[in-house]
Amino acid sequence: GAVVMPDGSSPPRTWLYLYRKGPVAALNDISQWVTSPDGHFTSSTLGPGDYTLLAQVPDASGSVPSWASADVTLSSPEPVVITLTLQPAMTITGRLVLDGTAAKPPDLSQVRVSVLPLPGTLTALNGTKSVVESSGSFSISGVTPGRFRLSASVPGGTPGQPVWSLRSVVAGGRDLMD
Repeated sequence: GAVVMPDGSSPPRTWLYLYRKGPVAALNDISQWVTSPDGHFTSSTLGPGDYTLLAQVPDASGSVPSWASADVTLSSPEPVVITLTLQPAMTITGRLVLDGTAAKPPDLSQVRVSVLPLPGTLTALNGTKSVVESSGSFSISGVTPGRFRLSASVPGGTPGQPVWSLRSVVAGGRDLMD
């Protein structure tokens, strides 16, 4: 197969992840390799079954600016040829809000916000970058599609002082904590 940029050109070094999606979780493994300089790739012999193929192109900082994926079903010994067209990675944005107490809130820029993939989500999040502003606005860049758990942690509390905890997460006008 091949990985191409939206204009059809060959991308720089592209990481590929192949995830088997079989009924026995213990047999579902992930293979990882890199495309050739011209964007082409081959895989070793694979057994029949359902797979997801994910391509990611990291930039110099390790962030994932481009990705592509395809679901593939292998049912015969004939090779399957796939062309993956890269598209920009996504950014999750939001805002931390602390309310309902007279206690002094922590410096919101020190809060760590992260995403963790849920089972069945094929992604390499080592390139995601989380930035939290002092206003509480945050962004997490370099995210590929999938199902994730959003996590926020407030650094070191003082014994005997109020503990801050998550009350709600609103996305698209819907509280995801319900």
